[in-house]
Amino acid sequence: MHAEEPDAALDLAEVAARAFAEAGDARLSNTTTLIAIAAVLQKGDMEAGSALLDRFLGQDDLSDGHRAQALQTRARVRGGREDFVAGATDADEACRLLAALGATKALGAAHLLAGALWEDAGDAEKAVSRYRVTARFVEQEGGDRAGADFRLARAMLAQGDAEEAAELFGAVLQREEEDEVPAASRAMTASMLARALAASGEFGQSVGAFGYAAELFGEGGEPADQAVALTERAKILARFEEHDEAIATLEAASEIVRTAPDAVGARADVLHNLGQAYGARQDDRAFALFDEVAQLAQEHDAGWLQADVQDSRGRALASFGRIDEAVAAALTAADAFAGIGDVGSAGGSELFAARLLGANERPSDAVPIYRSAIEHAADHPPLRQVAALELGDVLEALGRHGEAAEVRALLDS
Repeated sequence: MHAEEPDAALDLAEVAARAFAEAGDARLSNTTTLIAIAAVLQKGDMEAGSALLDRFLGQDDLSDGHRAQALQTRARVRGGREDFVAGATDADEACRLLAALGATKALGAAHLLAGALWEDAGDAEKAVSRYRVTARFVEQEGGDRAGADFRLARAMLAQGDAEEAAELFGAVLQREEEDEVPAASRAMTASMLARALAASGEFGQSVGAFGYAAELFGEGGEPADQAVALTERAKILARFEEHDEAIATLEAASEIVRTAPDAVGARADVLHNLGQAYGARQDDRAFALFDEVAQLAQEHDAGWLQADVQDSRGRALASFGRIDEAVAAALTAADAFAGIGDVGSAGGSELFAARLLGANERPSDAVPIYRSAIEHAADHPPLRQVAALELGDVLEALGRHGEAAEVRALLDS
């Protein structure tokens, strides 16, 4: 079947399938039916293709090979519809059938498909087990070993096996360096290595790896990814109070990301982080950056980002001592978070506002905001505990001992 002739292929396959069925040759009839289904899917008719696959898999005259092939096709269709668990289940069944047939070459690809679908479904543990099988087959039979190991390492990182993931990402990067693969590909591996190193507590090495990833992204002509790598590097530097270097890194990232106007997410992330860094240093350039990020969020209907940048504005205002404006901004952020269903973040913004009022000799004003934070934190025990503990102390200081006891009772509930 030629890619540019799906209609002709479909017609021929349907004619052949009927002919073989009339002749009683189930094997050839099913083979041509699979070709017809592939033609339908190639035309983009997913509904019809999916229905045909369901009907085909309901037949009782399928060989295990045909069933495995159809299951893999349906797994891809379901994955394309974001029905990842159902697709992964189909792929797993195809793996079982192929293993029983001893089809070792096909098994590697089938496990790769199953791993990808379980990864998309958010089940890293199942993805890891499938990718391990893929990596073993690739090592034995040949193929894209770097690609298989990259996927395995990525799933390991998602599963929480950061140290093993870092080791494997390092091995993949070394092979890519030896094979002189394109810079952008090496950059992606270096970036994932940096994330794995950070997750395993190797922050110094992570800073270096993010820097190297940024260099490679620049070499590969990927300015948005370069800026994001520099931003991640800056976050680690700031964490260890290397603020001057962190800000210099973010400023470089902001210049780079502006050369990629279509990379809205990257631009918002970089500028937001630079604004936060400026705000913490009482540099009023922060507010122009927050305005720019808020405009981007509004233009692209990014409600959560709008709330988050408002929260950042409040924290920056507080660093300037502009308390009333800071509290107003934080409460506006809380309302925005609550409006999109993120009540945990709403509670966090309210807790900040309440603390700010309490620290500025306005404890009575802080009380209702603490109560709202506790309400929003109902499903976030750590936040609820902190807010209740602090509110109890505020009420005690105000002489409202009965209320303080009631609030502190929440700590035991």
